[in-house]
Amino acid sequence: MSALTSLRRATTLTSKSVTTPDTNNKNGLEYFVQTVSDAGACSSSLGRVCEWNRLESSGTVSARLDTRVLTDLAQTAVKSLKPMPVADVPAYVLANAGVDKV
Repeated sequence: MSALTSLRRATTLTSKSVTTPDTNNKNGLEYFVQTVSDAGACSSSLGRVCEWNRLESSGTVSARLDTRVLTDLAQTAVKSLKPMPVADVPAYVLANAGVDKV
């Protein structure tokens, strides 16, 4: 798996009013943070806790905690990036996404 694919799978996700946020597709590797324990497991690989994924008025997402994603990310520049706090994502998306904003 490429580091870019790992990055996409380990970034913060905010899902609001999505009835099916998870299709249970088992292809690829994924580390989907939903609990304090999940986030804390990132520390040994990335030197920091991972940001949570937030589901708001949405369906459920199965636990996917393949630590190979963390191992892959630890070997890239991603390790030095500071993620946006999950609470800040909705406002950022509303202000920066959409037609003429990309």
